Amino acid sequence: MSSFCVLYTSKSIPLPDSVTGRYAHTVSSFVLDPNHVFLIIVGGAVQNEQKHVGGGVMKWFAAHVTDPNITMVVELVFNDGQWSVGPVLDSVNIPLLYEVILKERKKKYMTDKEKELQVINESLRHDLQVARINNQSLQEALLETQSLSEKRMLTLETQLLETKTLLTKRKRDQEDSPHSDNFKKLKTDELEESVEEKQIMTGEYEKLNAIVTDNEVYITELLEEKTQVEEQLKEKQIIINDFKTTVFEKDAYISKLVKEKSQQQERITFQEEQSIKETSSVEVQFNYLIPSMGKMLA
Repeated sequence: MSSFCVLYTSKSIPLPDSVTGRYAHTVSSFVLDPNHVFLIIVGGAVQNEQKHVGGGVMKWFAAHVTDPNITMVVELVFNDGQWSVGPVLDSVNIPLLYEVILKERKKKYMTDKEKELQVINESLRHDLQVARINNQSLQEALLETQSLSEKRMLTLETQLLETKTLLTKRKRDQEDSPHSDNFKKLKTDELEESVEEKQIMTGEYEKLNAIVTDNEVYITELLEEKTQVEEQLKEKQIIINDFKTTVFEKDAYISKLVKEKSQQQERITFQEEQSIKETSSVEVQFNYLIPSMGKMLA
């Protein structure tokens, strides 16, 4: 085969001797894009030796194509309005190029997934940091509320105890000795003021209880929010684990495809060799029969 089909131009394309100097082979093409076409040449034979077959006749005899030229891949490139021959790969270089392409595609695929994982991890870190800050604020608010409640409760208890002591003392004084009306009125006014102060303290105590209740509600909301963030973190971790499993399964599937392709190539090569052997055998027998038949006729 001295040239291949013409695409976009009527000019023939010269190919290497390792491709053109063979026959009884198979040729297929793979169009990668409008500007790149791959020719795949498999098996075949070449004329490499002349032998005497009788009657002064010399004949070329075929030999099977051997490694590394059993399988050839030729890249045709269309550039500036013309087709030209690109890299020519033999049976040794084809697997190497395939591995390089496979690694590049795998690297690009992993790079995209690593970026996605990085975004997920950054989101997880941010959510975790927010949860930690909320937890710290919650603990500080809880401690402050407890401290304030204890102080206020202690103050109220002390004031109530003092009021009770004062009322008891005044009651005893009134029972033990007579007092003028003015003195009784004064004591009564003081008692009323003490009761009023007690009512004021009771109101403050109720307000404090209301503040404590509000803080407890806020603390409960923070705890619920913390629980939700933890659940989200668990869900995202499950997504990451599922992604790692998917990457592992795809790697296993790619390895399986590479192995199947290698086995298929071996079967094709074996069939081509068997076909060449059968063709060569019939051709040689026919050449030997010709002289014998000529002598019989004479």
